[in-house]
Order: sequence, then structure tokens, then C-alpha cells
Amino acid sequence: MLVILINWLYIGITTFLAGYAILGLFARLFEYKVRHMESYFLAGLAGVTVYAQVFSLFAGVGMTANILLCIFCVGVAWVCRQSLNGLQKNILDLFRMQKWRLTLTVVLVLLMAYGTSRGYMHFDTSLYHAQSIRWIEEYGVVPGLANLQSRFGYNSASFALTALYSMKGIFGQSLHTTAGFFSLLSSFFVLELGRIFTEKKVRLSDFARIGLLFYLSVIFIEMMSPASDYYAMLLLFDILILWLEEDEYQTEKEICNPTPYGLLCILMVYAVTVKFSVAPLLLLVVKPAVMLIKKKDVRQIVTSLLSGLLVAVPFFIRNVVISGWLIYPSTIIDWFAPDWKIPKEQADFDAAEIGVYGKGMTDATLKDTPFSDWFPAWFEALKSLEKVFFLMTVAALVLGAGYAVYVFMRKKKEGYNFSFVFLVFSVSALFWFLSAPLIRYGYAYVVALPLVTFGFFFLRFMKKCDKPYKDKLFKVFALALLLFFATRVKGLCENIVRTYKQPYYLVQADYEDGEAVTQEVDGVTFYVPTEMALIGYHKFPSSLLVWPIELRGDSIEDGFRQIEEWK
Repeated sequence: MLVILINWLYIGITTFLAGYAILGLFARLFEYKVRHMESYFLAGLAGVTVYAQVFSLFAGVGMTANILLCIFCVGVAWVCRQSLNGLQKNILDLFRMQKWRLTLTVVLVLLMAYGTSRGYMHFDTSLYHAQSIRWIEEYGVVPGLANLQSRFGYNSASFALTALYSMKGIFGQSLHTTAGFFSLLSSFFVLELGRIFTEKKVRLSDFARIGLLFYLSVIFIEMMSPASDYYAMLLLFDILILWLEEDEYQTEKEICNPTPYGLLCILMVYAVTVKFSVAPLLLLVVKPAVMLIKKKDVRQIVTSLLSGLLVAVPFFIRNVVISGWLIYPSTIIDWFAPDWKIPKEQADFDAAEIGVYGKGMTDATLKDTPFSDWFPAWFEALKSLEKVFFLMTVAALVLGAGYAVYVFMRKKKEGYNFSFVFLVFSVSALFWFLSAPLIRYGYAYVVALPLVTFGFFFLRFMKKCDKPYKDKLFKVFALALLLFFATRVKGLCENIVRTYKQPYYLVQADYEDGEAVTQEVDGVTFYVPTEMALIGYHKFPSSLLVWPIELRGDSIEDGFRQIEEWK
């Protein structure tokens, strides 16, 4: 835990300063004021991740990358020292006024550090995540790496972020704390639920916070693992909360400012580089685009487009270098033909394998199995609570779609904000369900979508009630929230009881180190796992199965390609 806290202090300082510089630039260019401290960290995480990906195109992401990052952050701190001093004073004043906030902040930091120090290492992390991160640490990006193992083609920006902050040269092990840091940052959004009891007022964004609280309790025992699913789902919850809050703020203030929505869409682009399957949520860009077009603000339109491209381009370049495809394993876009390109048949097989696995099957040849055949078994395999959430999601889709049709046909402007968010998340949820409906890929849909939808109608009903009945409804809601919170605390305590004896109060549990045999390719020794395909981090380089490949040059840095006869 101690090492994690030191690591998080460094991550927090660098991402905050990077985010302060990024949002400060937007604030100067456009009419915008940051209202949430978490926004600086989210912007900084996105910026630092882009930096790590760009750096990986030229070298391994390690000490040099961190030194340059520190130089940049020192420069930001010096240039912005006066405004930073003012911000620091405001934060200290807030903690003095609300001492409970400081106490809860310390508790959350220690709690999340505990969860990040030990727990369950995700299967895919030991299969390929850890190896992907080590490749970035050692070499950056290697042409044709996916030829060594196709899963290396499942590029995620989160791997570059983890590599940047792994600090292997300092702590003697490669740390994997960034998923925990994302969880900590997201937990501060949940902290705002306390406002319900102090203000005695419920907002729509609070229902998304409740969903986030549930998700954090689910991954608490797993967030030591740098699995891209966790980063993506947490980002979706955070973006949804900030989006709904912005709707509430602009409605109350009767203003129309596209900048916050545009920034959230850029953050959504970042989420796509973490997990490409969330790409349908980019439909959110419709709202700020329409607002900017109406304002004829060409400067902001161009700036937003360029910012989105800046976030996305390094990710796509890495994709092409690793696999030869722009979006592996999708073969829809076939623009490049490097000598290391994964054959189309292999990419299509990988895509089919992902889809059938999400539907509860293991044979990729069953990709065309009818819905009526795979759905019953898929639903039966869900846990009881997951079944409840899925059924709630179906009900929410029906109810919300009916309301959205009513709103747009009758031109009920008061329902536009909710209907737009609902429709975008519904499209993304349907894409998830019809492509690879593994629950861990779609928690943000089956949890947030029904909660926010039913929450919207609950708030509409409360608004129409007279005060005595409204007060009773609020008390019922507050009691239900407390009971829900109690169940999450109970589960949390059970996880702590199961793991408190593990000796990770100073350091973090290391990656797994699986058994393996060796195999040589052009004089390079590779490790092939023998235990359920689990290899971990330390036996490097490794592959689940070494295909008939060859080096493209004299060393590993030159990359790999499949032997022509094998193609």
C-alpha cells in the first residue's frame, strides 16, 4: 500500500498539472470555467496517455518518458504558479468548511490503495495484458507484434498509461496501479451523494453516481489488474455524470455553452482508445456540434476536431504498426498493406471468437448461431443480480424509447436533454449486446441506463407531487439509498476480511509468474505458457502459441512477420 500511495502521489501531481494546462488553454480560448476538480485529473489522464502513446512510437516508455513529463509539469507549475496558489487556497478553505470531506477523502484514498494492493488478477492480464505492458516498457511499439500472439493486436491506450507509471526501475517491480487510480478518482464523484442528505434534493446525475458506486464495489477486489474494461467503464460513468450535471447546470442558469460538452466528447474519444467497443457513444458529439454550428463558431469547431484527432491518431498508428490493421480485429477498413500485416482470415477468426465468447460459447465457427439458440443459455449463465439488471435495462429501453418518441413528436423541449443521452446510450448498449454481450464489457449500460431512466421518471413524478407527499417520497428514497449503501459496505468488509492477511501493506502484489517452456525463432528465445495459457509479466517475451514467424530484421525491435508459406 505504501508504494501505491507514493506512486499515486506522482500520478496525481503529473496528471493534475497536465490537465490544468489542457483545460487552462481551453478556458483561455473559449468561454469556459472548470467546475469540478476531478475534471483536471481526467483531462490530465487523457493528455498523459496520448503522450505515452506518442513516446512509444519512438522508444520504450520508461524513465526517459517520465523525466520529460516531469520537466513539462515543472514548467506548468512555474508558469501557472499564481492561479495554482489561488486554487490551493480555495481547496483548503473547502476542507476547513467541510471537515467531513477531508476525512472521507483520506478514507477513500486508503481504501482504494488497499484494494489496488491485492486481490484478483484478471485472467486476460496474465494471458496478455502484462506482456503488452512490458513490450511498451521495453520497446514502445514493435511492427507486427500481433504475429507473435494475436491478442497483442487488441491495443488499448490504458496499457501505455500503465507502462508510463509502472516505475519498475524505482520500486523493483512493474506497478499496475492506474486502474486503482481511476477507481479512486471515480469514487470522488460518488462522494457527492452525501449532498442528497444535506440539501435534501435528488438530481438525475445522482442515479448515475449510484450506478458508479455499485460498479466500484464490484471491481474492488479486481482493480489491481490493469484490464482495459475497468478503465473504459469508469470513464463512461464519469462522462455520464458530468454530462448530466452540465445539463442540470445549464438548464438552471438558462445558458447555452457547447464547450463543456465538446470537452466531454474529446474525453469520449479517449475512452474509445481505451476500449474501441464503446465507439457508438461518440454520437454524443451531435449535441455540441449542433450548438457550435448554430453559433457559427468555426474556431471552436476546428479546435475540437483537431483535439479529438490528437487523442485518436497515436492509438490508430499503434494499431497499424502492431497488426497492420487500423482497428484490429475488424477488417472493415483495409487501407494498409505492410509486410507484417495479419492475414484477413486470422483477423476475422479473432473477431468471431470475441463475439461468440461474449455470447457464452467457445467455438468461433458458431458465430452465426441464431439469437433464439444462444440467448437462453447466455441469460441462464448470468448471476441473479445481473439478470435483474438486464431485465431492468430491457424495461428501461422500452420505457425510454416510448418517451423519446413522444418528446420529439410533440416537441417537448424539457425532455430533449434526457432523451438525447438516453438514445445515445441505448444505441451503444444495443451494439454491445448484439456484438459481444459479456457483462464485464457492458456494466455501464446494464447498471447506469436503467438507473438513470427510472430515476428520470421518478424525479418527474416527485416534481408533480405536493410538498407533504414529496417529502415522504424523498424519505423513502433516502432510506433505500442508505440500505443500498449498507449492502455495498457489507460486501466491501467481506472482501477485506478475505484479504487482510495478505502481506501487501508496503508493496503491491506482483503480476503472476506462470510456468512455461521455451521456443526459439531466429535465435530469439520465447516463452510458451504451460498452465492454462497464463504467463504473466516476468517470462518475456512470451506467446500463447508461437506461429511460424520470422524476424523482419536482425533484432526484436525490427518486428515480426508470418512466414510467406504459412500465409
